[in-house]
Amino acid sequence: LGGGGIIKTTPILELIPQLRKAELDPEEAMAKRQRLRERLSPEQQASLQHFEEDHDWMARYLEVYPEFSAGATISLRLSQMSNSIKVMPDLYEQVRNMSVEVQAMSHELHTMNRKMDALPVMATDVKNMNFHMSVMSRGMDSTMGEAGRMLPWNW
Repeated sequence: LGGGGIIKTTPILELIPQLRKAELDPEEAMAKRQRLRERLSPEQQASLQHFEEDHDWMARYLEVYPEFSAGATISLRLSQMSNSIKVMPDLYEQVRNMSVEVQAMSHELHTMNRKMDALPVMATDVKNMNFHMSVMSRGMDSTMGEAGRMLPWNW
């Protein structure tokens, strides 16, 4: 390059604005947090409570661990998150297989339901057959004695 220019670099951490802490009176800050919390659903409130507990633990841990590396911690957390996401394709496949099985069971139940529609007609036919058999068994009673009444046609 011609001209012998000088390029000045700035460390990346200087570009990140420092986080500002709450400048409110602690009691006023607590009241404002409570008002903001009331707008959340119970599940969101529980999630926020869990986050605050984790944050408090991390703050205490940082006080006793001077070699702490924020970058390494973030990398570790991202790695854990990516590992937990890796199970999603397998989970999707299992749910899809279960869906196919449930559809097959549903089809089988519908088939059985249609077949059950014939039961009232069959019951009527059995009742008519019983009536005819009872007439026949009463007629046999005159020639068979007690045996005619013992025949199982009259349910």
